[in-house]
Amino acid sequence: MKSKLGMGLLAVFGLLVMLFNQPFLSIPKGQISGIPSILIYLLTIWIMVIGTMVWLSKRAGDQ
Repeated sequence: MKSKLGMGLLAVFGLLVMLFNQPFLSIPKGQISGIPSILIYLLTIWIMVIGTMVWLSKRAGDQ
């Protein structure tokens, strides 16, 4: 797993584990437009991780 894609995906996984850890999950409180802010936080992080993984995969495919 010494490729740039492998290292990038490993970094994204590490960031995901850190952002889904208890201290970060306790930050969002309350509601935004009637939607619990924890749900918005989780969905935003999830979408950003998927987007980053797609970007890394396409970038590795171009090389």
